Amino acid sequence: MTTENLPVLAILGGTGDLGTGLARRWAQAGYEVIIGSRTLEKAQAAVADLREVMAERGVSEVTVEAMSNADAAAAAEIVTLTVPFSHQVSNLKNELIDHETAAAQATNHAERTVAEAYALYQRRLRDAHAMDFDDLIMTTVNMLQAFPEAAEHYRRRFRHVLVDEYQDTNHAQYVLVRELVGPAVGPIPQAELCVVGDSDQSIYAFRGATIRNILQFEQDYPNATTIVLEQNYRSTGNILDAANALIANNEDRMGKKLWTSGEDGEPITLYAAFNEQDEARFIVEQIEQWTGNGNARASVAILYRSNAQSREMEDALLRVGLPYRIYGGHRFYERLEIKNALSYLRLLVNRHDDTAVERDPSIEVDPTWTESNSQAGINGMKAARATALISYRNYETYQITQARQENSMGGNLRAVSYQRYQGEKLAKRFNAFSYYRLSTMMDSQDVGRNRGGVVAALKSIQSRTLVIGIKSDALFPIVEQEFLAKHIPDASFQVIDSLYGHDGFLIESGLMTKAIRLWQKLLRLEVNPMADFFKELENVN
Repeated sequence: MTTENLPVLAILGGTGDLGTGLARRWAQAGYEVIIGSRTLEKAQAAVADLREVMAERGVSEVTVEAMSNADAAAAAEIVTLTVPFSHQVSNLKNELIDHETAAAQATNHAERTVAEAYALYQRRLRDAHAMDFDDLIMTTVNMLQAFPEAAEHYRRRFRHVLVDEYQDTNHAQYVLVRELVGPAVGPIPQAELCVVGDSDQSIYAFRGATIRNILQFEQDYPNATTIVLEQNYRSTGNILDAANALIANNEDRMGKKLWTSGEDGEPITLYAAFNEQDEARFIVEQIEQWTGNGNARASVAILYRSNAQSREMEDALLRVGLPYRIYGGHRFYERLEIKNALSYLRLLVNRHDDTAVERDPSIEVDPTWTESNSQAGINGMKAARATALISYRNYETYQITQARQENSMGGNLRAVSYQRYQGEKLAKRFNAFSYYRLSTMMDSQDVGRNRGGVVAALKSIQSRTLVIGIKSDALFPIVEQEFLAKHIPDASFQVIDSLYGHDGFLIESGLMTKAIRLWQKLLRLEVNPMADFFKELENVN
């Protein structure tokens, strides 16, 4: 089939990981692709990212267009709707619909397909002796409704029920609250229920939350007393006036008007940007103007709704050389390496947990981890070692310093050759299980244990301290080095610009020597350039 005969493909909701992944594959295969989204701007951004990715892969000519979902559906010959399966199942569980009911209520092919996948998903959960988050609520509701004696037990036990962020509850959570509160039956009165919520802050409808729960609260509980909290202690008068004017356009709300006894504050500036790049440029200009007037950089904060919006801001800040720090990035337990380590632990506790096997790539490539023999886990350990090497050196330096020159494949595959070589060398030295246990013991080390926490432990250090960070170190990044220097009393902090990643402290002997000698001179002069910086940072935080 020639590309002239290929149909036009539209991906509705194509700005997510699934949609963009399909778009890349179809565009590379020569299809004319239309990326659809709720807004044209989001679709255009996805198209721009797609073209950039394809150019990096050596594909300069791709036929891809951005449209709204409705226009994309009308223009294409084949339409694909990319709604994650997990989202559909979660919505069903939020409505307390089990897989059997979903199958019985299905009226078309798409609904029947979801119901079949839902049933398979629940079967895999049962085989793994596991539940997902939605199951925890739905199963509890089913139990309370199926076993009145159990419901009576918990109604006797919990006489007061408090629900925060009530506007973000879904149907399943609503029913759970109703079951816990219960009606007055015999000697057991209805429980005391207090909910706190704001209809103007309902932002989780995409996760199944329904605002009707809070709007109908007084109908559900006619004896309830409603207390409206309208006085604001956080914002200035101008900000509250703008917020009141904007939220007044909402149709579904209980109605209130925020006010403050404080000052009106600075007037609000509204800037209508052409696109994300223009928005980032404007913000950076405002920051430069603010700091140019003598204000501290530490007094500036940029707020955005989702992490995906940080890219343009970061690019703009880097172009003008403004330093920045991102707060609220990946949490500790959301880091890839932590998820992988936890998957091992989950597998040790529950051998039936297939999701743990699939979570860790080193286990996935080597199913013998679950077996009891001398060769078990060897290939997985090799894969884990190869992955870990990325933390020590960035990929680009492999070809410069770490490539095995005898590799006949040459080019980019030299990095792969080096990783394979290191994996094989490690496998000859270690038993896989002893290596794993050693790694987990090292990961469990906590310097703050029995010392009042990490910060207290660092503050107890009395020695003169120099903290040296390697700019490209992914294993021990600069932000964590700054943390050490900030909390160790009178510590000095220096950064070495090196391409060697975590190994830089071993390789850059010349730069390390210069840094130490400079620190020694400053000690003699009793000067610490970073002391004031960290004191100011501590005051800000």
